[in-house]
Amino acid sequence: MRPRTFRIPALCAGSALRVCLLLAAGLGWSTGCSHKAMITSDPPGARVQVGGEFVGVTPYEVKVSRMPWVSNKVRVSLQGRRWTELKLSRWKRKSEHQVLLVRRHGRAGTWTPEDAEP
Repeated sequence: MRPRTFRIPALCAGSALRVCLLLAAGLGWSTGCSHKAMITSDPPGARVQVGGEFVGVTPYEVKVSRMPWVSNKVRVSLQGRRWTELKLSRWKRKSEHQVLLVRRHGRAGTWTPEDAEP
């Protein structure tokens, strides 16, 4: 008995190849398009927000995406301290970011000696 063979029309074969290539490209894009960065603060225990959403407290490891539609803005804040916002680069793979959170104070010239203490 002769084995059965199937013929795939040229149009279907080309479409299947295109689908396979698109899937492979999509998988490659999704796996290698991010890196991790450690956010630390002085004093520690500050709130970390990524894209406006609370994700944890420092020290915290953030996933930095290279996709242009993903926000890489990280806000670090602590009660009684001035907040800081970092815009993490998609292309520079800096693995650690240290943030110094200073006390809230009035305008220049209105500070007291207590405002200058850490």
